[in-house]
Amino acid sequence: MTMKPRRNAIAASVAGIMLSGTVGIADVVDDAPVEHRAFVDDAIPGERHDADRTLLVYTGCRGYVHASIPIGAYALTRLGEVSGAWQTVVRDDPKAFRDLTPYDGILLLSTTGTLFEDPALRENLVSFVVSGGGLIGIHAATDCFYDWPTFGALIGGYFDGHPWHEEVTIEVEEPSHPVAEALGDETFTIVDEIYQFRSPYSRRENRVLARLATWATDMQKSGIHRMDDDFAVSWVKRAGNGRVFYTSLGHRSDVYWNPTVLKHYRDGIRYALGDLPADATPSAVVHAATPEQAAAILRGWSVDQGRGVLRPVEQAIRDALLGTPEARLSMRDTLTGIAAQTEVDPDARKFAAWQLRLFPGPATARALEQLEAHDGIGPTASKSLEWLRASEGYVTTWSVSGPHERDGVELDGLMRTRFAPESGSGAWKTLEPDAIDAPGIVNFGRLYGGTHRCAYLRTYIVSDSVRSVELRVGSDDGVRVWSNGNTKFLHDGPRAHGLQSDRFEVVLKPGPNQLLLKVTQGTGDWKASCRLIPLDSRGYEGLSFSLSP
Repeated sequence: MTMKPRRNAIAASVAGIMLSGTVGIADVVDDAPVEHRAFVDDAIPGERHDADRTLLVYTGCRGYVHASIPIGAYALTRLGEVSGAWQTVVRDDPKAFRDLTPYDGILLLSTTGTLFEDPALRENLVSFVVSGGGLIGIHAATDCFYDWPTFGALIGGYFDGHPWHEEVTIEVEEPSHPVAEALGDETFTIVDEIYQFRSPYSRRENRVLARLATWATDMQKSGIHRMDDDFAVSWVKRAGNGRVFYTSLGHRSDVYWNPTVLKHYRDGIRYALGDLPADATPSAVVHAATPEQAAAILRGWSVDQGRGVLRPVEQAIRDALLGTPEARLSMRDTLTGIAAQTEVDPDARKFAAWQLRLFPGPATARALEQLEAHDGIGPTASKSLEWLRASEGYVTTWSVSGPHERDGVELDGLMRTRFAPESGSGAWKTLEPDAIDAPGIVNFGRLYGGTHRCAYLRTYIVSDSVRSVELRVGSDDGVRVWSNGNTKFLHDGPRAHGLQSDRFEVVLKPGPNQLLLKVTQGTGDWKASCRLIPLDSRGYEGLSFSLSP
């Protein structure tokens, strides 16, 4: 689709009465408090960017309704009016998606739930974007259409919880990017609800512009699922011939009279409308680096160069986390070596010590214990070690088989029903990292969905000698645990998942010890976790997990 003005009589009339609430405007704008409108008017940036564009701001919700939606709709309307960059039509009825030809862009403002199920409306939305239209998502625009994977891919990811609602530091990944310029050179602080995202979120698809600065954030908060330090806040991406801009900022009403955020909204919307040229090459491509290149960058880095220099290092670490066990071990050893090198700048050593927590294991713990004694980086090593120990022993190296189900068999019969993995057969695949939530919770619901099913998890605990360990298992719903073919624990029935709910001792033999879990589901959530706790003074020394014997 060639981007050009597409306006009907209603859209053309919006310019004169866009705040009246009578033509193409949902009543939601009229609900914005008068005093809040004044705050917005004072904060709106005054630069002009005249363009003949029409923006549909959709506010319909089928889930949680954010109290900030009215002032958000008002702010977006005024932002377009003052800048001259677009005219706004605000709607909250799915019928708005029957005919999208009047619009140059669609903005989903904190939309939640399944907004509409009509296949024709869904096709209209996808076709509009991939043919050259713009899609903008603000805050909860990723908290909708979970039943429609095409939308998740279109917007760039799905909401997966908000551990933080407090003052946080946001790190600007690309200060020179046209859509991120307004955010400043390095960081800014804001009070808002900060999201984390799950698949299909990926830096291999999205150009991430800003993220939570985990080095300045409480990373011990409950509800943190991601295990890779990647908590994006804003991104752009391409979808066919269309352009997508998303930011999670916008939960609180006062965000809509924050001048910095308003400029960021404006620039992102202009990008999506096709009026602000900007590169959307995915971050993983832009910042790609080999482990050797990353190590060289980090060894030569100092804080006065700016954190932007570290983007290839961070990407190499993410690639290692998603790579082979050998790649993870290699990166762990590289970071350990840099953190221990006294001739390297202290800030580079602190960065390496902090990143080590992403590579759990006895060797990492030992390295951090030694680094605690180093001048200048000891506190960082202690903080990293504390974070590591909170998740130490959780199994994240799994093969998975499933889902398994049988006609007419519900939750109360699944545990008694033998499926192929119990007889040593069946298809197995490596469990991908994005199916595991911190500290080690396997989310089958996200992986498979459905109801009245079961799945199997398998790993091998490799021990250098006879060892007694305690296994701490949690499940939603039922779970059966085998160690080397012998049943060690059984819970058959519905319950919510709880970390370390069930505890029992297992004696390991030297070499690989097969650990097999069968996890059943009725309805609702479907999760499991397993933590290994050594019962002797050696700790995790001489213990490891493997996908194969």
